[in-house]
Amino acid sequence: MALLSRRALINTTSILYLIALTILAAYALHSTRTLTLPIPNILTALTAALPALAGLTLSGAQTLSSALAPKGKHARNRFDAPPPPLSQSKILLSAVAFLLVYETIIGTLAGTRIWPIDGLECNLHSTWQSLFRSKNAARITAIQDAFNCCGFSGVKDMAFPFPDATHGGDACVVRYERTERCLEGWRGEERKVAGMLLAVVVGVVVWELIILLLPSPATSSWLPSTLTLPGDNNARQIEYRDNDADDAEQDVGGEEDSVFGETRRLNDDARLASQVEGGRMHPSALTRNEWRGDD
Repeated sequence: MALLSRRALINTTSILYLIALTILAAYALHSTRTLTLPIPNILTALTAALPALAGLTLSGAQTLSSALAPKGKHARNRFDAPPPPLSQSKILLSAVAFLLVYETIIGTLAGTRIWPIDGLECNLHSTWQSLFRSKNAARITAIQDAFNCCGFSGVKDMAFPFPDATHGGDACVVRYERTERCLEGWRGEERKVAGMLLAVVVGVVVWELIILLLPSPATSSWLPSTLTLPGDNNARQIEYRDNDADDAEQDVGGEEDSVFGETRRLNDDARLASQVEGGRMHPSALTRNEWRGDD
């Protein structure tokens, strides 16, 4: 019951944590589209999908590894058993490697939108100029209203309302009485959104490390032990697992089905085998003893 509660707590906490990271990435995606930030939509979309993808990938890899683990009542007599068709460690390592490459690419692209600061102006200028040339009043207005500013590098630089026969270059300043340009505020928003994307990546990586390093509730209850068969020069060892299920089996089937009964039988068989092997190695001594018995 305690293991079930612990597993449920870990699963619930992980789900809520990944949902929170997804919401943060979704907010970054919303800001990118609303303020026409020069951040590729594919980058924000992939970042928003990262928490769910990481959760499903890591959980699926662990489940598949558990399914491929050797199964047995007490893991008895598996010396000559063939290896599983697919290594458990390879499954988990492949999943972690895939996520690491995915996160490295996203984190690197997000980092280029944070630093260097001066290098961001070129993309911002190109985006604003494209909006101005296409007369996209809605998007330019959204940026100017969000930061209470006019124009890009100056209050008269490609500002809305656009200059025409009835409006001069200072139409935005005259209409809205604004004295700030939009470059600083818009650039700061781009860095903030990129920081959110990078925070999502780092948050997922931290979660993965915790999940991988945290003992699994499904295996933490097992107490692995080893037994060495007497009289065996190769000192073969067998593994067994002693848990609460053994007590239940002993109550139902008696001592013969318990770990201790199995151990006793193995030791008896090994002792008998040693005696037979010893007799085979010294046949002359055995023959003399038989003749003396006849006399």
